[in-house]
Amino acid sequence: WNYFGAYQQAATGAAAFAFISQQDRWPTALVGPYQTAVDRAMAYLLNTATAVSVSTRNNGVPICPGAAASCPAVYWYGSGETTYTTGLVAPAISLYGSFKGKDAVATATGPLANMTWAQIAQGITNTFAAGQSTVNNGNRQGGWRYFPGSGDSDSSTTQWAVISLLYDKDLL
Repeated sequence: WNYFGAYQQAATGAAAFAFISQQDRWPTALVGPYQTAVDRAMAYLLNTATAVSVSTRNNGVPICPGAAASCPAVYWYGSGETTYTTGLVAPAISLYGSFKGKDAVATATGPLANMTWAQIAQGITNTFAAGQSTVNNGNRQGGWRYFPGSGDSDSSTTQWAVISLLYDKDLL
């Protein structure tokens, strides 16, 4: 899906989430086409993700589960508005992954190759944990801005990080 020539990932995440969350109401005659649209949307999202490694927030607090020195972080860039975009994609990833099985491999190709749905959800959580504003990078501690770790926060973007974390927990 597209939104004014940009933000395809965010629009696709929002549309896929809308379809998936109403799956029990799909008309019988449209189950096949709807499922095809959702599957294509998810394949697009998995192939346009960004995967990097993170270890701590900028204040030195370790963010990786367990005692790992570093861990994968997963996000969608979204024309520079990563927090918004990832926040719109994460709920779709969570619902779709729940239907597929959290321990099922999501894709064999692309930046998330061989990761399970649960690992992708953890990667999204790691992105937001590493990018949360702290006293070291802004005067609005505890929130997020357009790109995690950008040094400031506001409620319009923080809400998307929180929504992502709420949905991610269903796969973790």
